This record gives sequence, C-alpha cells and structure tokens, in this order.
Amino acid sequence: MTHSSSQNVLAQLKKCLSLAQDMATHAEANQAFEPLRASDRQEVIAARRSAAFWQQMGEVEKDLSDRMLENMAQLRRN
Repeated sequence: MTHSSSQNVLAQLKKCLSLAQDMATHAEANQAFEPLRASDRQEVIAARRSAAFWQQMGEVEKDLSDRMLENMAQLRRN
C-alpha cells in the first residue's frame, strides 16, 4: 500500500469513526466502512499468498543448498 493510499484509508477510517459516534449517522458509518473492510480482505489474501510464495522459495533454496553440500562432500570423497 502506498503512502497516499494509506493516508486515504486513514482519512476514511476517521470519517467512519466520526459518523459512528452519533446514532443518527451510525448506518452511514457502516456503509462507509464496508469498502474498507472489503479492501482489507483483499490485502490479507495477497499478503498470505506472498508469504506462502516466499516460504516455498526458501524451501527450494534450502533444498538446492543441501544438494550442493552433498555434491561437494561426494567430490571430496572421490
């Protein structure tokens, strides 16, 4: 998330909180908050996918390193 979009989200959250403080505008606060909630879900999904990808990349690198060490050890024995 970029700095400007972070500021935009923060401004929207402040607006929602302001609206939620008055029972007369409570429904409006819920409506204003819904797009933020949906956006957060998408960001969480993207973050989880990214974390899973990098975890798998780490496992691939570890496997490659282990095989290289085995090959080096085999070369030394020969």
